[in-house]
Amino acid sequence: MTGPRETLVDLLRHGEVAGGARFRGSLDDPLTPQGWRQMQEALPTDGGWTRIVSSPLKRCAAFADTLAQRLDLQLQVDSRLQEMHFGAWEGQTAEQLLASEPEAVQRFWADPATHSPPQGEPLSAFRQRVLAAWRELVAEPGQRVLLISHGGPLRVILGQVLGMPETHLLRLELPLAALSRVRVQGGGDGEPFTSLVFHAGRA
Repeated sequence: MTGPRETLVDLLRHGEVAGGARFRGSLDDPLTPQGWRQMQEALPTDGGWTRIVSSPLKRCAAFADTLAQRLDLQLQVDSRLQEMHFGAWEGQTAEQLLASEPEAVQRFWADPATHSPPQGEPLSAFRQRVLAAWRELVAEPGQRVLLISHGGPLRVILGQVLGMPETHLLRLELPLAALSRVRVQGGGDGEPFTSLVFHAGRA
């Protein structure tokens, strides 16, 4: 149970996606059957959520919609929780890019804040939109929310909770269907205090 001034947010990354691992920011590929199973198995039997919030892309929203209908919960779809747009790298695998432009890829992995993908979304703009959605989500205390999104947005949120510099966000390990929980205390009348309860585990 959450107290009157406390919100708990479960952060779930989508599972395996059709087409395999690749830079897939705005591409709207669906989950594989294995991806559905991964997400189902990651969640507790009774999360006690009061609502579900999701990225609009199929690999998040399809599962979120099915779960919301089954649990008779409100589903809020928020485009600000979409993955970063990778520009010219969209749809390519890491192996393909390491073969064609290895230095650019290595610079991005080492310092994404300074080295965006060609024609891609700058990390500063990406971080700004994700955190705007996050702050709105936790502004009202006393909630229990399931947030379903992608590796990038969830790293931004967890990095904010942990006080990490944006240059270090790619150091956060976030496997497919990883589940994290954040406790938010306060809200509504100032910046809430947030803490990580667990990461990439189960409730």
